[in-house]
Amino acid sequence: MLYFILVWLGLLVTCSILGRGLLAVLSSYDFDDTGDRFIASNWIGVVVLCVVLLATSSILPLSSWVGFFVCAALIAAALSMPRVRVDLANAIASVNFRSIAIFAVLTVAVAALASQQIWWFDTGLYHLGSIQWLSEFGAVPGVALVNPKFGFVSSWFAFAAPLTPEFLGDRVGAISNGFIFLLAAVQATIALGKIVAGRARVPDWFLLIFFAIAISIYLVSVPASPILISFSADVAVTSLVGMTGWAILVTSSTQKLPTSPEPDTGSRATVLDARLVPLILACGAVTIKLTALPLLPVTVGFYVLSGKMKLRRIGWAIALTVVLLAPMFLYGILASGCPLFPSELFCLDVPWRASEQRTEVTANEVRFWWQYAQDNQSILPDFLIVFWAWLMESKKSQLMVVLLAISFPMSWRILKTSKFVQLSGKIAAIALGFLGMAFILTQSPLIRFGLGYFLTIPALWSANWARRNLNPLKVRLENRVPLFEVLFGKAIVVFAILFALCAIALAKPGNIPNRLLLPARLPNVELENEPANGIEFLHPIDSIQCWRAELPCTHFSIDPDITLRKPESGLGGGFIIKDE
Repeated sequence: MLYFILVWLGLLVTCSILGRGLLAVLSSYDFDDTGDRFIASNWIGVVVLCVVLLATSSILPLSSWVGFFVCAALIAAALSMPRVRVDLANAIASVNFRSIAIFAVLTVAVAALASQQIWWFDTGLYHLGSIQWLSEFGAVPGVALVNPKFGFVSSWFAFAAPLTPEFLGDRVGAISNGFIFLLAAVQATIALGKIVAGRARVPDWFLLIFFAIAISIYLVSVPASPILISFSADVAVTSLVGMTGWAILVTSSTQKLPTSPEPDTGSRATVLDARLVPLILACGAVTIKLTALPLLPVTVGFYVLSGKMKLRRIGWAIALTVVLLAPMFLYGILASGCPLFPSELFCLDVPWRASEQRTEVTANEVRFWWQYAQDNQSILPDFLIVFWAWLMESKKSQLMVVLLAISFPMSWRILKTSKFVQLSGKIAAIALGFLGMAFILTQSPLIRFGLGYFLTIPALWSANWARRNLNPLKVRLENRVPLFEVLFGKAIVVFAILFALCAIALAKPGNIPNRLLLPARLPNVELENEPANGIEFLHPIDSIQCWRAELPCTHFSIDPDITLRKPESGLGGGFIIKDE
């Protein structure tokens, strides 16, 4: 727990400074509210770190020292701007004892929860392996030949690599997902604080409702399916979908809260504005996992259509997208020969390219509609038979359909009750939800892949309703009910305490003393050696999970034609298929 808390504090400082540096470049008052600026800067900082670390992996292994110096260089660059230093000083001055106490309670609770033993299946299968390859060698050419799942590109693994140093041994916990969960809890508290103060707008209600639902779902799933306590990128993508929707709503709001002078940016002021923030978050989400692809067209369209000088905006949108996605493409080419692995689009004919058969098998494991195919003896179309089989298999499938169905009347109601000047952001958020749901349902119909999309429209409808009904109700109760204002003012403290109690109750309190310093140990696995072409591969016995075994470890049968790409460089030189 202590290790987690110290690392998270460092990440909060780092991400906040990096995000404020980027916001300083953008000409806008949209994020001048202290709470909004804290939230936006931290998420921008997370995205920047993910992308920069993934780019660095093509040059250097992502050890803890490399991660430290990358962060130090980025912080120095951000702090070189006077506006960032002033902004940071104002943020520090706004902190009070109550804020520190609530933050401390949330941090300890999340650390107790996230430091439990990881037993999420995919983390043992390939998450930790991918992180370990990045930490020890960086981006390795042909690593997908060892395990095709190592070809999955995720900047989330690059973000986690420096945070899991070798000295931890098998005491590795969900440090990156825990950090995301801490951010979610903190920003929900900030949104609740605005509601209590009577300053809540639709984006604030949206933020609270979206993350209250997401937090509840992840907490409830801990005993049976603890994706939160893992290195799964799905948690980060779900959060970034919500943050992208929130950023769209904030930057399309007509109410500004200017607290600092507009920077003199000349002609850039009409192009480099805060409406680039949703696009930055979207690009970062795509580098974390390709299930975030629906965010791109929505955020590009929102940015381009939100101001004048459309051609310049198109140019900036394309340039920014290419720059932020380039490290993902490069890593994909190095790992598997395919920039969008397991898709075979734009694959290159390189000596380390993963075979088409393995690529197809890996793709089918993600796009698993084929599993529901069966002999169709009826007059109904095949796709209806397949859809019905999928729908009847799981209550989660039925929940996805229900959420999609209720999103239509909710969207109509949102648009009907909104003022014309507020429509652009709400239309974009609705488009984000529908496009994302359609993408997930057609490509990989698991709710954990698209939870954020399925929550977006219900959360927006709830926020719209709450803004119109609960804000006036609060005013009336304050005028009529004695002590209501005092009691309601304690809502933040009550939320923090309830959250902490739930988190600690799910954290197996009896084992917490064993995790006060470091997280719980990883599961044990028995391994055996299997030499191939002079390479000592490790294989798990009676399992397909390597967890954090010494590299190279894989449960796949090794192709006899696989050999080291540069024998003199060892494993870091990569792997290739020998010419016949």
